[in-house]
Amino acid sequence: MPGSDRHPSQATWENAVRTVLGACDIVAVGPRRHEDWVRDLAAVMARETGDPRGWQGVDLWPPHARPGGSWPTYPFVPYKADALCPNLYPVAPEPAAWRLISLLDTWFDARNVPDIEARRYDLLTDARCVLGRFGSDATFHTNFDDFFEEADFNPMRPQGSFECIGEFDLDCGLVAVSDDEVGVFWAFRDY
Repeated sequence: MPGSDRHPSQATWENAVRTVLGACDIVAVGPRRHEDWVRDLAAVMARETGDPRGWQGVDLWPPHARPGGSWPTYPFVPYKADALCPNLYPVAPEPAAWRLISLLDTWFDARNVPDIEARRYDLLTDARCVLGRFGSDATFHTNFDDFFEEADFNPMRPQGSFECIGEFDLDCGLVAVSDDEVGVFWAFRDY
């Protein structure tokens, strides 16, 4: 279960991030300062905060890599906090781990990750480590609607649609929320 590795070390966490989130455009964690965590999420997306532990994240879109005239949230659309909620859906911890793994695939489908069956255990271990930073009481949210609503509950075969919140044709990600931190793990695709 995610959260079982309550306090991964910085090196362990950063290694797991590189392994399981190698295709992510944005991996960022910020402090949680408000009861309404979506306000803190908006601050992380706008790059207004840094990782409270000083741990290394990923940002493939620093200011010099953004198109001219783009806003600080790029490639996220500059949402106000209250406008983000309709685009995010709660997801249980184990499916949240699979959502991280699915970000390795171009179409965000874990079944298509190269050598998924041979790598399944290692990828799940790393995904659980990433989520373990947020503790066993963390909540998780994704922009993938109806995630795992089908009767057979197969995390590698999700059904639903994406609520894109970025400037690209397709994006998918996961938000992790603890009492102290808000994490953003996101990938974008343009076709």
